[in-house]
Parts: sequence; structure tokens; C-alpha cells
Amino acid sequence: MLARESVVQAPLLVATEVAEVQGKELNVVLSLCTRQEKSGCANCSRKISRIVEESVYDETQRRVFLQRRTEFRDLVLEAERSDKPSADAAAQILAREVAAGRCVLKNWDDAVEQWIVRVNRLREWMPELGLPAITEDDRAHLVQQICLGSVSYKEIKDRPVWPVVKSWLTPQQQGWVDEYTPERIELPAGRKAKVTYHTDAPPPSPPASRICMA
Repeated sequence: MLARESVVQAPLLVATEVAEVQGKELNVVLSLCTRQEKSGCANCSRKISRIVEESVYDETQRRVFLQRRTEFRDLVLEAERSDKPSADAAAQILAREVAAGRCVLKNWDDAVEQWIVRVNRLREWMPELGLPAITEDDRAHLVQQICLGSVSYKEIKDRPVWPVVKSWLTPQQQGWVDEYTPERIELPAGRKAKVTYHTDAPPPSPPASRICMA
């Protein structure tokens, strides 16, 4: 707070004297103050005046913005933001929100989760196929690819996910997943039963002969 005798009215000022006054709470009193212009701070030294840009997430709008700040030492002189953040940074931030459960990809459903389990289990059961694993880090990468080109949750919530997820494998490898770990199997009566795969089930031999049916 300014001392009573101070008549300086400015958004920026320099205080020659600083005192602590103890009352019901501790207050810092500034006196012998001089008005300071922003341009003076910004131009006094390039080494201590800088412009910082970073992509930030607005939780209320569920949108990524580019925030630009002009700083003098630890003091923010100006701050503004635009709706054109870095594409990679925006995708990374949105993917982080998806991973945290605060933003939901509507098309990333149980079928997608099952496909990932099928890929990883088939990789264990038939290593000779050389299938790539899909780890937690890989899942984050896939979500980030889905978010690429968007800056808001509104843009990603209904976005198709299969094109990105299945692109993890070649067309031939995708065929092996369908052949050896089918989504459904045909029963003797001609009916088809949905198959549920588990991450901790014992490896069958052959892969499709001892699967757990839901």
C-alpha cells in the first residue's frame, strides 16, 4: 500500500522506501514513489526485459490460447492472448486433458480399448508376427495425433479415432489381429458371440481357441 503522503497515481512506480507495518495483519507501505512508464522498463535493458510466449489452457472455455507476456525482471508489464497457439502445443495440452478424464473423446469407446488389448495380447502370443506394442505412452501419442489441428474440446469431442488408432499397424498387421484375435466368433448354431480379451489372461494356444466370451 502507498503511504498517505504519496500522491503518485500510476500503474507502475518505483518506491525509494519500503516499510513493514504490523497491525491486525502485516502491511507493506511504499513511500517516496516515482511514476514509471512501461517503455522505460522495457527499454532499460534487453537482458532483464523479455517477451514470453506460452500455450495455456482455459478450463472455463476448454480451449487453448497463446499467451504473450512482456516481463521486466519478475514483473509482468503487459499480458495478452490470442486464439492461435502452436498446433503441437495445443494438441499436447488437449491430450493431457483427455488423459486426465476432464475431456472425453466420445468415439474412443470399449471397442477401441479392446482392439488395443487384442494387439498387445497377440504380440505376446505370436511374437513371430512382430507386432508393435501399444504402451501407455503410445496411447498418449495416439490421442495427441487425434487432437492435432484443434485448439478446443468442442473440436475434438466427436472426432473419429479409428483412422489414427489403426494406423499404428500396417494393413497386413491389422488383418492378423482380425484373424487371430477376432472380435466375434461363430458358434455351431451359426450365431456369433462377442469376445472379450483381458490383459492378464493366460496365453492360449492357438490364440483364438481359448478366449473368454462375454
